[in-house]
Amino acid sequence: MLGFLATIITVVIALGDKLHFKTYKNRKHMEELLIVFFIAIIHLFMTFIISILNLGKNIHPLVFDLMIILFCNTLLQITIIGIVISNLLLHAFRETSD
Repeated sequence: MLGFLATIITVVIALGDKLHFKTYKNRKHMEELLIVFFIAIIHLFMTFIISILNLGKNIHPLVFDLMIILFCNTLLQITIIGIVISNLLLHAFRETSD
């Protein structure tokens, strides 16, 4: 998942000169996307730490539940980020073909 997020940042940088992307940025949506992006990275890190603690020591069943909840939350965030980036790419390709 972290590799996917790294690819997303590369795509965002590559789209910097497209009109639709500039409009997206001017409407302050880029800041919102980056906030979701960084929250997803933090949740991935938290999931990693909790999974290492849980699987290494089997601390408590609630810790395992928390790990699964964070994992599902991260999947949802990655899906949302992917949909937004796919939409930006679609508009960028349409802009290029016109």
